[in-house]
Amino acid sequence: MSLIIIREASDNPEGTNATISFDNGPDYPITLINPFTDNDEAHLSNYSVNCLQHPFAYQHGDEELFDNLRRYGELLFEHVFADMQVYAHYQELIATQLDELHIEIAGTAQFHCLRWELLKDPHHATPLALDIPIVRRKLNPQWVGSSLIPSPTINVLIVTARPFTNSAAAYRTIARTLIEQLPMPSVPVQCDILRPGTYPAFVEHLEAIHNHHGSRYYQCVHFDIPYESLTYEELDAHNASQSGHHRYILYNRLYRDPIQPFEGHKNFFLMESDRHNTADLVDVLEMADLIVSNQIPIVVLHTHQTEPRQHEQESHICYELLDTGIPVVLATGDTTSTSTTQLVFRTFYHHLATGTTVSHAARQIRTRTCPQQRRIGFFNQAVQREDWFQIKLFQNQDRRLEMRECTPTNSKHLTNGIPYAHRFPNQRIPLSDANWIPSRLKNSCLLAISCSFGESVDLAKRR
Repeated sequence: MSLIIIREASDNPEGTNATISFDNGPDYPITLINPFTDNDEAHLSNYSVNCLQHPFAYQHGDEELFDNLRRYGELLFEHVFADMQVYAHYQELIATQLDELHIEIAGTAQFHCLRWELLKDPHHATPLALDIPIVRRKLNPQWVGSSLIPSPTINVLIVTARPFTNSAAAYRTIARTLIEQLPMPSVPVQCDILRPGTYPAFVEHLEAIHNHHGSRYYQCVHFDIPYESLTYEELDAHNASQSGHHRYILYNRLYRDPIQPFEGHKNFFLMESDRHNTADLVDVLEMADLIVSNQIPIVVLHTHQTEPRQHEQESHICYELLDTGIPVVLATGDTTSTSTTQLVFRTFYHHLATGTTVSHAARQIRTRTCPQQRRIGFFNQAVQREDWFQIKLFQNQDRRLEMRECTPTNSKHLTNGIPYAHRFPNQRIPLSDANWIPSRLKNSCLLAISCSFGESVDLAKRR
């Protein structure tokens, strides 16, 4: 494997802030500048949200924005390969070892705020990320000792939460789409959905799985939950406000200590609670420690907000997860349209099941989503939207799932290769038998059928 490493460096001479090396050879100093201004970032964030929510105003896309994205990639390329000797090394690798080439981006969370997936050679028609795996990592990646146990199925836990019901993306956008894309003969996926979407339920579910199946049962946990980057003063002021509709739990946090005053901003996942429109704040580090202790190697992060947000926040969250020792974090960014989500999940799990490494699976996602830029927004209207570059892969170690033949014991958990939508206490229903469910319930996603606390649905009586 040939390797290009772009590494952040703060002590280089003459004001350079990074280095580039080829196949672990000598470092060449380079100077990087963010090609986007704050206005450009705001333009992109606004368009990403508004084009789906107001599709009639954006049916023909935004050519200025699309040109800016291409210009971003080309300017970033010119900064990285400005030195003639560096560019000569790059051309040699592209000409002779393209199929084996990888690009690694090593640096702090702020360094990862650059949109490296847009990196584009002006002399090539497509960005590099469509032909070459681009992987983000820490400056000093951690060695993770836990190995993957060969399994006949890919065991996935979906953690979905909507604490603020009046402002969140619908269940059907992500969770239902994920479930519907998994019943493929080539993808033996065993999918569990956490209900209710609370932190205590998450802890208790992982403990129950550990007691029943042992450690390292899940290969992947999929988060479909919102997040916020907040200061303690913002939290306190928001809860004290009489006009605010949203509240945060700071003190009575089951399995965790109360949130103490802290300096600066801190990243939180917003999970559900037993109070209406009140979010249970889960520190990203608290969530990461729980994942590491249960030895789950792959985290798929589909954090979202319905308002325009800063691209940097997601990079910081991924970096925090990586910093705790999680081997792989795949962030899907603002891919909140159902059509994009279908492509992302179908491609990712199909390639994992066929023995592809996670880095190559991530590249395949970008390759599949880039040519198909028509997305289905509100009112079932098609809009032009570029979001392939928001697929970001952070990893300490590349991973490849090892699949083994399904035994009769394992076969009883699958029906004709179709995974079950949800583990109900008394009955397990494959998705192929779920057509009787009223469309009103389907629009809230199959997982929402049992979303009330401590209450299950006797599906046999409802038939």
